[in-house]
Amino acid sequence: MKHFHYQSVSSTNEVAKDLLEFAPMIAVSADYQTHGRGRSSRVWSGESGANLYCSFGIKYENGNETEKILLLQAIAALAVKKSLIDCYGTDIFKLKWPNDIFALNKRNDYKKISGILIENGFQGDNPKYSIVGIGINVNQMNFNQDLSETAVSLALLGCQTDVSQLFNIVKYHFLEYYQLNNSEIFSQWEMALSLKNKRIKLVSTGKYCNFVKLLQDGRLLLTDPETNHEQIIDDNQSIRYEFD
Repeated sequence: MKHFHYQSVSSTNEVAKDLLEFAPMIAVSADYQTHGRGRSSRVWSGESGANLYCSFGIKYENGNETEKILLLQAIAALAVKKSLIDCYGTDIFKLKWPNDIFALNKRNDYKKISGILIENGFQGDNPKYSIVGIGINVNQMNFNQDLSETAVSLALLGCQTDVSQLFNIVKYHFLEYYQLNNSEIFSQWEMALSLKNKRIKLVSTGKYCNFVKLLQDGRLLLTDPETNHEQIIDDNQSIRYEFD
């Protein structure tokens, strides 16, 4: 996998998309993003040089990689979690569906430490490329008012880490999980999410549902506890639930 590093970019996802013209699989990292993005058009921001901003780009040739594409959020989330454990030395990290990573801080609260953004390109029904964007709060000590109550970094957890070293660990684990068979990826993701018996709050309506099943395409099957009506939600919908 060819690696490109920049001091500053608009977003590593955008650069990775452009560079895929020259290689089938690439990695892009940057010290800073001027227009970093998260899911649902949210902004992903952070200090220059203090955090990991990177993207992995994959170009498809066969057109039959749909199942693997559906598992990219699992691959990335599992890779980030494993990388954070490698750096911190202890597993204090939880995956939140579909692909956010939270850490248990010193006040015994879970705060967000990493987010992932997947973007796919198609030609008709055939997949042409995927971009996997990853942001990890590494050495940032202060967050703006909007994030101060919800975000944490490795440094705030007492772990100073070299950002470039963390990138290499993430890249290693990303490729490690990408090479697993699809059923093993799904099984590990399902186990790491630990959604069984969870009470799920739908942010859009404020309504609570019960978790039934993680579907093979990554969506969630939920049921209304009052009516037993089933519904399926995808990663465009925000949810809340308590970690164990």
